[in-house]
Amino acid sequence: MQQTEPLHADRHRSSFNLTLILGLGVAVVGLLRDPFLLILGLAFAAWSWFTTPAQYMVFNDRLVIAYGKPRVRNVLFQQIDEVQILTLVIGNRLLVRLKSGRRLLLQPRDIEQFQGRFQSALDSYRRTHGSG
Repeated sequence: MQQTEPLHADRHRSSFNLTLILGLGVAVVGLLRDPFLLILGLAFAAWSWFTTPAQYMVFNDRLVIAYGKPRVRNVLFQQIDEVQILTLVIGNRLLVRLKSGRRLLLQPRDIEQFQGRFQSALDSYRRTHGSG
């Protein structure tokens, strides 16, 4: 069962969502000139809202990624294969490989601290539940 307070939480690296702003800007232009642009802008803004993470939270048994309300993604530790830091030209990312083969790229503000706490919670879960 999920506890109410996370073991560790961090916000997404950038709190400024440029794609959301651009989508709303296109919607405003569409409101004044073209209904198609209004619909396109609102669709783009909604897509950005629901796909850009706002916060990452580590619990005893899961990683929770909070996007624009009401979207929240729970990634159970039993679904996670590996966690590692990727060093890229555009900045470091935290790569979470799932057992299904899918990958998640996370961008917490303090990537080293988040990775350390996340890995510690994952290792503790694996010791307790005998999975690896």
